[in-house]
Amino acid sequence: MPPLLAEASDVGRGLPRYVERDFARYLECGVLVHGFARVRCESCKDELLVAFSCKGRGVCPSCNAKRAQVTAVHLVERVLPHVPFRQWTLSFPHRVRWILLKEKGLLSDVLTLFLRAVFALQRRRARQQGVRGGQTGAVSFLQFFGSALQVTPHYHALVPEGVFVPGESGVRFEALPPPTQGPACQRQAGTGTAMPLRSARCAGAGAAVTSGGRPLRSSPHPQQGLYPADTYTSSKSLVREAFEGESAREAERFAMGERIREVGQGPDGAIWLLQDGKAGRLLKLTPKGQ
Repeated sequence: MPPLLAEASDVGRGLPRYVERDFARYLECGVLVHGFARVRCESCKDELLVAFSCKGRGVCPSCNAKRAQVTAVHLVERVLPHVPFRQWTLSFPHRVRWILLKEKGLLSDVLTLFLRAVFALQRRRARQQGVRGGQTGAVSFLQFFGSALQVTPHYHALVPEGVFVPGESGVRFEALPPPTQGPACQRQAGTGTAMPLRSARCAGAGAAVTSGGRPLRSSPHPQQGLYPADTYTSSKSLVREAFEGESAREAERFAMGERIREVGQGPDGAIWLLQDGKAGRLLKLTPKGQ
């Protein structure tokens, strides 16, 4: 611990106090010398020493795993109804992540908009099945880091795969078929101006729903969009997608050779690509002859 604090002080102003406190408590977690409880079986008279845990929410993998398990059991046994569920996730482009972290209250507002769009999609799909007055809900979790501990604020939401309809005999559940890419694309495009989403996808049985990125706002073709082929993998292709009503299809695919990090359009209509990696390039794409 002291070498870590000294190194942090040498390269900057040191670690925040809450980080130092979490690391200190983590080093004491599960160590008997820092406190324990004696558990004794009245039948066999066997005894067991259980060391105190730090109960931290930061760096302790043991306490984090226990909290996740306890939360899951609580949701399954006491909160969630016994109906099918689908997990929806929402992530953001890099330039938006820091804005969300700096603006207090913005994360909550964005989550409200995200769930409002998903709920509206569920109710609309229910009306297409002849179900009126359906309502739904969600259990949401906010995560600030990715698997590599990079700053990546994103949401996970458990949403019933259907709607609840009140009636004279009580509330009944009406299941819905798995969502298709068309409605999700339309919903994504509809909220893109108010909330710069990167991707919304639902995980679980059936096909994943993703908008494939955000349509370019200044594109001369409003029913077309350009995006990295798959924002969740190491895509090395640029895809032009054409929208026809509520459906979308791949119109063209361009191999770029390196993973694409961001796509944007300049005021002159040129397409700008930012490649990933230490040797990543900033590319400007223009029509032939320009």
